Amino acid sequence: HEIKTPIAAAHLVARNNPSPEMDAVDAELDAIEGYVEQALYYSRGTSLDRDFQIREVVLADVVRDALRHKARTLIGARVAPVLGELDAVVHADPKWLSFVLGQVLVNAAKYRREDGEQGHVRIWAERRETGLDSWVTLLALADDGIGVPAADVGRVFDKGFTGENGRRFARSTGMGLYLVRELCEKMGVSVWMESEEGAGATVFLSFPDMVERA
Repeated sequence: HEIKTPIAAAHLVARNNPSPEMDAVDAELDAIEGYVEQALYYSRGTSLDRDFQIREVVLADVVRDALRHKARTLIGARVAPVLGELDAVVHADPKWLSFVLGQVLVNAAKYRREDGEQGHVRIWAERRETGLDSWVTLLALADDGIGVPAADVGRVFDKGFTGENGRRFARSTGMGLYLVRELCEKMGVSVWMESEEGAGATVFLSFPDMVERA
């Protein structure tokens, strides 16, 4: 945790001396901060089981928190959030869920569209029936970036997997979506991706019905 202090100090220096060069430094500090955050979650390992508290959370609140933390990353990548219905209440750890959403948002920025146009990430939730008197709340984050090759979609949550996009852009650690899957599993949340190369990617989180979890 001690590394966060010099990062915060460097952020302060960069923002107090505005210039294109300092803006670039600030962006790189954001990236370093993201890697540190990943490392902290990964290093905790099994101790994560003692570090979370499942409770009722309003999806809109957690989405706003994740967007606030990743605002500079999204702005720098010219990716704008488009929010839909998010009033649903689910069972989750708000800190963990915010981290999970943050990783997905970083990917939306990292693999943004290549034509230089404004990109978007649409975020919405809906209730979906899965069987007789069985429902889930589905949270979706859909970007309009470069998408994921069909051969890679089934492996994007594997530990260390970077895939074709990671090789092309050299910006992937292969840990972000792995941690997404690990944290979601511990919260009892299903997660998967649907994508078409060149047409963006959508990450879905499925929260079991709160009545079933009671």
